[in-house]
Amino acid sequence: MEKVSESSLRVTQTIFKMVIDDQKLGCGETTFWSDLCGEGWRCGISTSYDDYDSECVIRLALDLSSVDSALVSLTFSGSLTWSSDYYRDDHDSNAICDYIIKLPNDEPMIPHSPTTISLGEGPVDLTVTFKIAYSYRPKRMPSELQETLKSTISSGSFTNAKFLLYSRRGQSGRVDSPLPLFANSTVLKNHCPSYFEPLFSDRFTELSVTDVEAYDYYSDSDYSDCSEGDDVDSGAEPQPEQAATPENCSISGDTSIRADESKNDHVAAMLERKGENQIRTIVVTDFAFRTYRALIYYLYTGSISFAPLKSTRSRASGKEAEDNKSQVDDLRCSPKSMYRLADKLGLDDLKQQALSFIRSGISETNVVQEVGSRFTGIPEYNEIRQTEIQVLSDKWAVPGVKEAFLELLKRAMLGELPHATDTLLAFVSRMKPAF
Repeated sequence: MEKVSESSLRVTQTIFKMVIDDQKLGCGETTFWSDLCGEGWRCGISTSYDDYDSECVIRLALDLSSVDSALVSLTFSGSLTWSSDYYRDDHDSNAICDYIIKLPNDEPMIPHSPTTISLGEGPVDLTVTFKIAYSYRPKRMPSELQETLKSTISSGSFTNAKFLLYSRRGQSGRVDSPLPLFANSTVLKNHCPSYFEPLFSDRFTELSVTDVEAYDYYSDSDYSDCSEGDDVDSGAEPQPEQAATPENCSISGDTSIRADESKNDHVAAMLERKGENQIRTIVVTDFAFRTYRALIYYLYTGSISFAPLKSTRSRASGKEAEDNKSQVDDLRCSPKSMYRLADKLGLDDLKQQALSFIRSGISETNVVQEVGSRFTGIPEYNEIRQTEIQVLSDKWAVPGVKEAFLELLKRAMLGELPHATDTLLAFVSRMKPAF
């Protein structure tokens, strides 16, 4: 008997419940998205309500923009069950059955016959079941990592680089608590030669205090916030934390620092000799420990994991936030921080993955907050700005969005949000809404 092929499928079934009525839907089209589930997808329900007939047309959607790139394809089935005072018995509809989706796929709407439900007699209890079967393509270790591992068999040393990065942000806004990361310079240079080769050459970049002051640490959610007790003594004025510099990082060994005219202007590199091995220590001040750790892991494996946007996490209840914290992937990082780092390093694929994740996390509940953020206001990040403006335009009719935007506009007119001026002007110029 000859084996022709073999497939290892995994199946995930997720059930959602919601109550729909004419007040929640309003007129026109609305899409309700779940949080990330499964292997990084979001399940969605697209509704189109006609108040004249009191009928709601429902279609199922699947956002695959953040799924693992190792997935080959998905087989999607979806069904709906609904009941109300009008429908004496439960009704159901197998909306989609075994629909195959090839990846990558950026189209969230799945072609299928919609389901029509009457809302004329009041709210309807809706249950939606998403069943997804999927398989992974076999992963191979990157060739450059294979070659590096071969060389370590004879040399006995894999790590020849150490990075020191800030990990904590105090109430005063300054950062401290540098933590080390260890890596192999060959792997890093193979992926980002323009950035890493100068750091591992005979010329180094010297860090200045002005470099530390220039970066807006408040906007980076990859820094952990210390508690009030950790940051300031009772009754005392908050004191700035001491910045981690080459002088106070307690680097042992024969260490030398030399200035360089390189473009890597937020790093300090030092050469540390321990016996026959030589380790280069690099102090990085413009990215957080968590972001850089995720970067090194990505360069090793090709895998990246993002944490939810801060604007979505802030809506979680205390218990829910605590439960989520206990389940956090230790290698997750902020998609915004990684977008900025990937942009600096010229890693276009990683940058697009971060952009897709950011896009998938923006909805009617947080789009106004994101539009007014410092990150969106960075002039170079036009694709971020345009993405959020598009979501804001699409969700303008959703209750609460217009009111939140007008409050944001008021703050900007009072001079509280100078960084958001260009974004707000771009939206007003594009939409010309009637206030």
